[in-house]
Amino acid sequence: MWPDRDAVADLLAQLPEQYPLVGVIHAAGVLDDAVITSLTPERIDTVLRAKVDAAWNLHELTRDRDLSAFVLFSSVAGIVGGPGQGNYAAANTFLDALATHRHAIGLPATSLAWGPWEQTSDGQIPTNRSGIATTPPGQALHFFDAALVVDHPTLVAARLDRESSSDMGAELPALFTKLIPRPRRQVDATAGAMRSMLARRLRGLPLADQHTTLTDLVRTHTAAVLTHLSADDIDDQLDFRDMELDSLGSIELRNRLKSATGSDLTPDLVLEHPSPSAVAEYLQSELSAMN
Repeated sequence: MWPDRDAVADLLAQLPEQYPLVGVIHAAGVLDDAVITSLTPERIDTVLRAKVDAAWNLHELTRDRDLSAFVLFSSVAGIVGGPGQGNYAAANTFLDALATHRHAIGLPATSLAWGPWEQTSDGQIPTNRSGIATTPPGQALHFFDAALVVDHPTLVAARLDRESSSDMGAELPALFTKLIPRPRRQVDATAGAMRSMLARRLRGLPLADQHTTLTDLVRTHTAAVLTHLSADDIDDQLDFRDMELDSLGSIELRNRLKSATGSDLTPDLVLEHPSPSAVAEYLQSELSAMN
């Protein structure tokens, strides 16, 4: 009912006078992840309705009440983005902007851009893909308490992980590099070392064996992305789409291979080379150029 303005108005009208409303916490959210080219007006509206419409209704319908707190649960996705979360990032950026607007006109407002919590609703621990560590619920509550006494409308409530080395080869978002500096030369040197090491490994092999080695590499990382298949189950000639590798999985596979090879691979890697064998052939041509 939260995006329904009339329903919110009815609920507020039913509050007894002896128990006046003193605070609002908006924690609603809906996910419908997809790459930008797959987003439709309906998929955008599904996500924005829970965040944008609901928060705006609460803002307008409570602005004349004597609130001590108006807290919006935003997401770090609105600050640094997230794979396949263009709609979700936009929705959370609106929450941050609304909090800034309320603060500017003298109304209470705090928008907390949460990083991932340690345990999701289905009991699974989310993978660290962006240099941002998961936050234990107890620490998240401390973040919440601290935010309420800070006179600033927008805050990031997340733990940064300098040592992050996820399977996707995630790097700390550039926005946070001054908080946890990681010299660019060191990153470049690591990528260069990976690239040259793999190139040296291939250099002494016949072309057919080079292709086999790289195909095995692609199959291994494809299996890691799909999770329900092993590397041995993957046909190197089969189209990735026939393996049910979706657009987000394609991005993850590209990131894994970028980390494993040290090569600067384009986001369209899987689209342009639609099978493990085709990707291996492309990698072989890229690495052979170093010899």
